[in-house]
Amino acid sequence: MDRPMRRGDREMVRALVHAVLEHGTWGVLATVDDDGQPYGVPVNYVFDGEESILIHGAPEGHKLANLRGNPRASFTVVSRAETLPEEFTTAFESVIAFGRATELAGEEKRSALVRLAARLGPDDAAARGAYIDAGLERVAAIRFRIERLTGKRRQDGRVGPVTPDPDTRSMRERMLAGDPYIADDPELGEASSRSLDLMAAYNASSVRQGPLRRRLLEELLGSIGEGTEIRPPFFVDYGSNITIGARGFANFGLVALDVAAVVGAGAVVTRDLPANVVAVGNPARVVREI
Repeated sequence: MDRPMRRGDREMVRALVHAVLEHGTWGVLATVDDDGQPYGVPVNYVFDGEESILIHGAPEGHKLANLRGNPRASFTVVSRAETLPEEFTTAFESVIAFGRATELAGEEKRSALVRLAARLGPDDAAARGAYIDAGLERVAAIRFRIERLTGKRRQDGRVGPVTPDPDTRSMRERMLAGDPYIADDPELGEASSRSLDLMAAYNASSVRQGPLRRRLLEELLGSIGEGTEIRPPFFVDYGSNITIGARGFANFGLVALDVAAVVGAGAVVTRDLPANVVAVGNPARVVREI
């Protein structure tokens, strides 16, 4: 049964959920036996970036016996846990996946083990392949097909304004209007934390993780056109106020501080752009103010 998250304010956006799965190396697979006894076991894994988690283990044992009788399972990953003694709580990021797990055979099994070895083994494809072939019959490979994903986090506490203010606008509305505002307002603080999490995930991603990078940019920015490439590291304030057109390119170390600059389709940014302008071309040049 799907249940809504009790603390919806702590729910993570989907791109961050995927990033937690991408960067993790172990999680807890939970199954249940014929008598209804739950069984959770920590395992190494690799996420395929879309809908499946690949797991390996012994060809016989408690988890496989459970899955052969009932393929429904859950999989939990915790990527961050930090005790906050002053607040009597913990800062954390966690993901729970619900779905069905099945044992793989033949080429599907070997392909899964190749993915796992590439993530967890040495940087030597030939050595990994020889190791897999030598032990292929002594290991099982499992595909956990995700049907539902939830992610949850709790950030460090933030203190907002405590004195009454006659201006009824939110701090975000004041910021966007160009008026004085309090930067550590809870709403802006959460928006900043969200952008920092997305930036960290993007900057830690591999060039081989193109679909994940695209999803992270779509979550981070106001909009981004097709075919645009931004080489990490990439830094923004909030990101949601930044619009980038199609087929653009930004090299390593771009810093975009939500200054209302519009970068046109096909533009190549090679130097700093001032606030409130439209820039196009290769290299990008300012064509008008906005």
